[in-house]
Parts: sequence; C-alpha cells; structure tokens
Amino acid sequence: MSYTTVDRVKQFIKFKGISLRKFAEIIGVSHSLINNTKSLGSDKLESIIIKYPEINPVWLLTGNGEMLDQGQENISNHDSIEQPNLVLLSEAKLLKEMNLLLQASLHDKERLIKLLEQENRRLRSNEI
Repeated sequence: MSYTTVDRVKQFIKFKGISLRKFAEIIGVSHSLINNTKSLGSDKLESIIIKYPEINPVWLLTGNGEMLDQGQENISNHDSIEQPNLVLLSEAKLLKEMNLLLQASLHDKERLIKLLEQENRRLRSNEI
C-alpha cells in the first residue's frame, strides 16, 4: 500500500498524541483540509516542518527514512549552540528539502513533456 503525504501527517499527529484540530491550528489550516484532501501544498508542508522541526522532511515528503530527524535531536540537545543558529540551521535545512521537492517536481514535469511530445509526433504521423 502506498501512503500519501497526508497519511504520513496523520501518522505524525497520532505519534505526537495531539488532536487533528490542535495540529491544524498550530500549522494554520482548518482541520477539515487535512481530513478531506489527498495532498498538501508546499506552503502547508513548509509550515509543518517549521512548527515541528523534529519531523524528518524526507520522510514527510517521500516516506523514506525515519519519521523523526535524528540530526535535529542532536542539534537541539547541544547546549553550546545559540537559538539564532538553530533558526538558521532549520531554515537552511528547510530550503534544501524544498529544493529537493522542487527538483523532483521539475523532473516529473520534464518527463510529462517528453511523453506529450512523443504523443504529438505519433498523432501527426497518423495524419499523413
């Protein structure tokens, strides 16, 4: 069975032991959006990653890896790092993960364009 990003969000909510309504309030969306959608936009995913830095963005987006980001635990438990540095590290990590997501989306769109071009050539050859 293939799980969607929304399925993983619900799994994370259950893991955190909070209500769907509370989670939705924290990330700034309506609870019905999470309940009644099959995918979340990048702005919602960004909000989840910002509000819950312990979540592994790769797992959230793809299902690969562990739910919790082990590196984030190590960073947050290290007393010598100041809070502003944590914010910058989180933002840099978020930007890297969003870049990966955008690259994957671009790759999918390029693949679709190639398929459409092939279909267009096939249809034109049938007209002749």
